Amino acid sequence: MRSTITDGYADFGSQAYAPLTRVGIFFDRNSEQYVVKNKYLANYAGWHSVFLVLHAALINLNMAISLLISLSVLQTVLVLS
Repeated sequence: MRSTITDGYADFGSQAYAPLTRVGIFFDRNSEQYVVKNKYLANYAGWHSVFLVLHAALINLNMAISLLISLSVLQTVLVLS
């Protein structure tokens, strides 16, 4: 019996579903060479230094936002009076 086009799609093991990987071509081969390796995230001391820098940046950001809010409130009070 002769196979038709639909027979290829009815069989999940056919080459119609994964044509290149069925013949041995894998696009993600040796992809681990592109993994980002960060020296700060390799040990606890690195994590701690990143945390301290981020914590200081967030505190400075919170202070800047508070200052902007207080200035806008002050400006609104000055305009209304």
